[in-house]
Amino acid sequence: SYPGISTRESLMQLNDLLKIIFFNVIRKLMSFDVKDKRIQKKIDWIASQIRETKFELHRQHKELEDALKEQEKLRKQKGKTKKS
Repeated sequence: SYPGISTRESLMQLNDLLKIIFFNVIRKLMSFDVKDKRIQKKIDWIASQIRETKFELHRQHKELEDALKEQEKLRKQKGKTKKS
């Protein structure tokens, strides 16, 4: 203990210091939690956009395949009528 400071006073100062440290740690953890939730929301939004895009691309790919098949069928019919 320091000269002129009782053990009780030292413990009270230490207790005050620990409270300050504790509340700072809690505040930082809460801040981290808020940031983490915000980042997770962003990740979830991006993932949902990717899923929607994937479904849309799948639908468009199916439409493209159907159109190509239709075109191929039409060209075969046109080829048959030219030969006749």
